[in-house]
Amino acid sequence: FIGGGGYTLPALLLDSRLGIESPSWLEDHGVFGQHVPPGTLNMEMALAAGRDCLGISHPVLSDIAVHQPLSLQEGEPATLQSLFEPMGDGSYRFRILSLQALPGAASDDWQLHASGELHPSSTAADIPRLTGEADGGDAVSVEQLYQAFIEQGLDLGPAFRTLGKVWKSGDEAWAEVG
Repeated sequence: FIGGGGYTLPALLLDSRLGIESPSWLEDHGVFGQHVPPGTLNMEMALAAGRDCLGISHPVLSDIAVHQPLSLQEGEPATLQSLFEPMGDGSYRFRILSLQALPGAASDDWQLHASGELHPSSTAADIPRLTGEADGGDAVSVEQLYQAFIEQGLDLGPAFRTLGKVWKSGDEAWAEVG
């Protein structure tokens, strides 16, 4: 288990390994020259655990906090643990932690990456369909947008270049992703 820290045994503990090479699409996500999985990976792990392991057909997340990014090193996969503790109403508190064999790190030096709550919902979320053009937005060059990402330290390879069209109006933006 996760060595010390006064943790109580969770209702569910999932253990996995993650590295630059596996899954291979992680090579396509870089931040300031480091291989960093997208923060949404934490949320998808929590939602998948809710659906597949805890039997929540329509899980909803709340009170999400991203504490620190996971930086993956070449040839050094990280061990991930996702912990789910019951809250008493069918909901769970979750934490996602990692352990990496890095120089100078203690063997039980777990890092907290994300935390939050997972709740059951009676129905699937009804997400309204928006279109930028119909909502008065101005088209944005997708290539210029990706170039701006690179200039700000976010390097997205082919697996993460999924924007089709983008529109912007004031402080709002819409995108076709797929």
